[in-house]
Amino acid sequence: MPNTSKANKASNSSKEDRISALPDDVIHHVLGFLQAAEAVHTSVLARRWRYLWKSMRCLRVNSIGRWEEGNGASLSNFMNCLLLLRDPGSTLDEVEIKYDNLEDETKWISIWIRHALSCQAQLIFRRDLRWCPTFSKLKTLLLNKWCVQINLHALVCMLEHSPVLENLILQLRKQEETALALEVEGNNSLMHKPAAISGCLKIIKVKFDEIDDRVCKVLKFLSILGTEIIIQRTTDCWRY
Repeated sequence: MPNTSKANKASNSSKEDRISALPDDVIHHVLGFLQAAEAVHTSVLARRWRYLWKSMRCLRVNSIGRWEEGNGASLSNFMNCLLLLRDPGSTLDEVEIKYDNLEDETKWISIWIRHALSCQAQLIFRRDLRWCPTFSKLKTLLLNKWCVQINLHALVCMLEHSPVLENLILQLRKQEETALALEVEGNNSLMHKPAAISGCLKIIKVKFDEIDDRVCKVLKFLSILGTEIIIQRTTDCWRY
């Protein structure tokens, strides 16, 4: 006669929803690997999942899959609802937005980015700076506008990890006038010389197309390093 007790236990075990039994933080981590639209769809799985997507710590939206054949308007409607309906008290660790067809919706992108930053999101770049190696033999460094695109943290990080650096060259091309262009943050903590910056630094050369607010803030920071600065625009060149 078969052991029905063991069979019933095995059957019940196979039907047990072990994922739903996980803590919220673990489930949020799992949802972070999904596209945002897919994560929202998990709300229909069970009562336990109904509102979990509202406090996800990572949002990923790109043109793969659901939005691949869609248009910018449908994506912007989704993003606006996604951010509007989120739990206002939850923190965003990471936001990733990749989409090619937003020519008519660029006005929204700046709003999305600012909302993400207001939720303490880190846009992956700053997080990766923590893993910046030390360039122990680097004496000349050439950087372009990426190092000051949002703020001065990347520039400071590169300087702090180049202990014998002697020559720094910055090429700051004209920034495109779109909703994606963010102003350089006015961070008072960067308005003094970081102790870890190389004492070997002799010359800083800054090249740019035209003087704008971004260039002025970069020059203001560089001036506190006590190093000779050569400013160059097209055929002009002067020092201070």
